Amino acid sequence: MQKAHIVLLLALLLPLASWAGNIAVFGDNATDDFLAGLGHTVTLVSDSQLATPGFLNSFDLFYMTRNGASYGTGLSAAAAANVYSWVLGARFVLLNADFADGIGDATINQLTANAVNWVLAGGSRGYVGEFSGSVSALTSNSQGWYPIGIVAGSAGPLGYGQGGSDLTLWAVQASHPVWSGLPSSFNPSSVEFGATLTGVDPALIVAAFGANGPEFPGVIAGTAGAAPIPEPGTLTLLGAGLAALVLARRRR
Repeated sequence: MQKAHIVLLLALLLPLASWAGNIAVFGDNATDDFLAGLGHTVTLVSDSQLATPGFLNSFDLFYMTRNGASYGTGLSAAAAANVYSWVLGARFVLLNADFADGIGDATINQLTANAVNWVLAGGSRGYVGEFSGSVSALTSNSQGWYPIGIVAGSAGPLGYGQGGSDLTLWAVQASHPVWSGLPSSFNPSSVEFGATLTGVDPALIVAAFGANGPEFPGVIAGTAGAAPIPEPGTLTLLGAGLAALVLARRRR
């Protein structure tokens, strides 16, 4: 077989490969057990650990899912800042709905495994955010959680059917590795809660919820690179600077 043909074959098989990784999981539900069953080394982590500089350096992937009851919790400002710095420039996947509740369903299992494999195949670090992890990853949200700022966008409050989460999930980029082995559309089992996402770059949307076609972002994938979230002190300085600029123009 010619070298060019071998390279092409490897490129086609690459998205289907299984990448065993060392994964930090924030949120104790079905997710960590499922990932461990795939052969990954999985560690449940706390906010205080994530807030410790350098803590994530020994991991290949940070997976943020619902932590606790109801809609879960977000990260503290220190933890969010550390996650942002660690994942900047790396691959991420956001699953905008309660996909962890659907683990056990073949399509959800495939989607979850694909998301993890694609992120791990991209380098030494990366991020997968499910449900609360998806909302927290954006630059703003209505849930009252400190935004990590991995990608530009805003999330409305979590709730039943929000973001079309109880509707059919339609492929927008069917050839994307995160969608490998999945049908062009399906209604995810036990996936009924999510958030309405706005301002997300359409080029990053792999699949979307909708009654008759893709409408609400459901699966987002790309490279982390949104602007970091300013600290309160930075915002104060920015406001003072703008006020001084306005005053100077008025004097002129």
